[in-house]
Order: sequence, then structure tokens, then C-alpha cells
Amino acid sequence: NHASLLDAFLVAAALPLHRLQRAHWGGWTGRLFSNRAVRLLSRAARVVPVDPDRTPAAGLAYALAVLGQGDALIWFPDGHLSPTGEVQPFLRGVGYLLKQSGVDALSVRIGGSFTAMARGRRSPPWRA
Repeated sequence: NHASLLDAFLVAAALPLHRLQRAHWGGWTGRLFSNRAVRLLSRAARVVPVDPDRTPAAGLAYALAVLGQGDALIWFPDGHLSPTGEVQPFLRGVGYLLKQSGVDALSVRIGGSFTAMARGRRSPPWRA
């Protein structure tokens, strides 16, 4: 599920360092490659550019290359932030990646991130 911009950070925090160092992340080009500074940070974080509206095949090919080299790929199969916090229908890309690569998948549920920082918020509500 993908309910908040915090989700990737929460997954990263849960990974052991040796796994995190070999992890790549699926990320929408409209947000994570929108300008030079963000693009540089995204590349440093090993974000796989995904643009479902323009070139979905390119993102899937890049993702298959990542899996082919034995690295982990964190991919939110619903493809966008949930407007309600509920799990959205999965898009076909994750099924394609699993079928083509033959790798195992680990499904992860992230609880509470929508409450912490719902879609449209620019920061979590800070409380003491």
C-alpha cells in the first residue's frame, strides 16, 4: 500500500543496512525527477524512474535490470498515493516484473502513515 510520502522512508528505516545498500526504489518521474536538484537526490538514492503515462515500458525495463543484477526493488504496486489511506487496486506492472524476473516478492503493509501524513500534506503534524 502507498498512503503517504513517508512510506519509502519507513520501509528504508526497517531494512538492515546491508539490504538498504542494495535496494532500488520505484518512483514517479513527475515528483522525483521534476527538477535538477531532486533528480540528483533521486539518482543518489537509486530511484528507478517510472512514468506510467508516457513510457511505462522504460521503467519496467530498468526495474528488470535491477532485479537481474540481484538487487532489491521496492515498488508500490498501486502506483500512486491513496487518497483515502485504503489499499488501492494494484497496477499490472508489479505482476509483469514478478513474472518476467522470476524473483520472490515480499508484501509489506505500512500502517499509520496516512494518519501521520496524509496525501496533500507537506509535513507530518509535529506533536510533543
